[in-house]
Amino acid sequence: MNLKLGDVQTTALIPLAIKANETKRKNARITDNKAVEIIDALGVDTAQYDKFMSGTDSGQEIADLVPGFRLTQEHSFNEEMRKYSIRAKLFATLLPKLNDRWATFEW
Repeated sequence: MNLKLGDVQTTALIPLAIKANETKRKNARITDNKAVEIIDALGVDTAQYDKFMSGTDSGQEIADLVPGFRLTQEHSFNEEMRKYSIRAKLFATLLPKLNDRWATFEW
């Protein structure tokens, strides 16, 4: 099957592709055989989505996947937490990318 996916379809496919790829791993943390079945039936190359298995280093990686997306800002939850305790400040300073982040995009 030769699919031409638009921006929205590509973005919607990412979670399904990640589930299918994880299911195929030797020591899978989750198993979703329906995701594998759908991805196999669509014949979509999911290799480009493997980087999302362990998160991203930057929101720019997501913007690069979707034509027309532009990263406008990105913040770490550590930025907010560091205001409330010395432990959080230390954590945010030593491991700034370890915690979750949020990004804002323009289309």
